Amino acid sequence: MNFSVYRSIDDKPDREIQDYHKEALQHLLTVLSERFAFGEFEDSLNADSLEAIVKLLPAKGFILRNTIDQLSSSSALDDSATKILYATSGSTGDPRILFDQYSDVMENAFFHGLAYKACGLESGDRVVILGEVGRFAGEYAVIQALSVSGCTIIPFTSRDLIYENTQVMHDAGATAWVAMQSEILPYLDHWEVNEQSLPPLRLIITGGEATSLETRSRLKQLFGTGLEIRSTYQTSDAGTIGYQCHHCDVDEFHVQEELQFVEILGDGEVGQLVTTNLTRTSAPSI
Repeated sequence: MNFSVYRSIDDKPDREIQDYHKEALQHLLTVLSERFAFGEFEDSLNADSLEAIVKLLPAKGFILRNTIDQLSSSSALDDSATKILYATSGSTGDPRILFDQYSDVMENAFFHGLAYKACGLESGDRVVILGEVGRFAGEYAVIQALSVSGCTIIPFTSRDLIYENTQVMHDAGATAWVAMQSEILPYLDHWEVNEQSLPPLRLIITGGEATSLETRSRLKQLFGTGLEIRSTYQTSDAGTIGYQCHHCDVDEFHVQEELQFVEILGDGEVGQLVTTNLTRTSAPSI
């Protein structure tokens, strides 16, 4: 997720709000075209209006959560709050372009941090984060969230340097790891066939994807049965929906009632869990 952060339109009255969003989207699409296989974005970069760019997004595989009216409305930006425009990578479905107040991102990060603490993270932990930190909203929010616990953060700018990252994890005495299963598996494959000193991990917190029983078993074979593996369910816009404490089974989650209103819809044994973020100041997230 890439950030384009700016102040109120009042800071630069000679600019149209549509121009801010147009430039932010063009910059965002340029970054995404370099990292993801979403095709070329020359048509978007050459577009002469915000409306023209938005019309091109569905063909690129994006869902724009906010409407043109919302993006173009100066009333949405008539205060001094910092706004943020970013995109998800699509790990939980189609990529989405989101527009939020920065305060909403930080509010979500606070509840992310509470969830990590409930998962067992402590102030003395040294926590590894994989990914291109600062370039994606997910990693950015994770760093803000981890600051709630007072732990030491070990950010890696690349998830591909497995041998080198493992060495750093070992030398730095990493005790916890926040990652998705797809990020963990390449390391597992490497560790199982290569003799390399492993970090003293005691806790792994996963999110974004389900962590299979096979992956859990492989991790415990390497790090011992004392390794704790807990999960959170979070999205960039809705925030933390569920988290696991030490009492939870692998398919059980707590819900933060201060942040989410939860309903179960549908008839029969299997229903649909619907959560609504209660703290957002911009568009609602359901």
